[in-house]
Amino acid sequence: MSDLLYIREGLNPMSDKMALCVATIEWPGWKEGPDTWNPLAADGPYPIYIARTGHITRSYQQCLEKAAEPILGFVHDDLHMYERGWDTRILKEFDD
Repeated sequence: MSDLLYIREGLNPMSDKMALCVATIEWPGWKEGPDTWNPLAADGPYPIYIARTGHITRSYQQCLEKAAEPILGFVHDDLHMYERGWDTRILKEFDD
């Protein structure tokens, strides 16, 4: 298993600030977490890279090499977002 799927959702200019990378082995129900990310984002939707190498560090490395966005969130496939506007809080940490 060795591929990287890039999902680009929407055309919001803010989407170019951050992307999310998820490493998965595609267990049953794995999409439930990623499906919560963009709907609750205040400035999204954000690009999502889905890496399926079977090894978490190799998957994240693939995302790092592929991504063009300056902020890349490395998240697990079982992470569910419950906070509306979660992205605003994260992006604020990168304001200098």
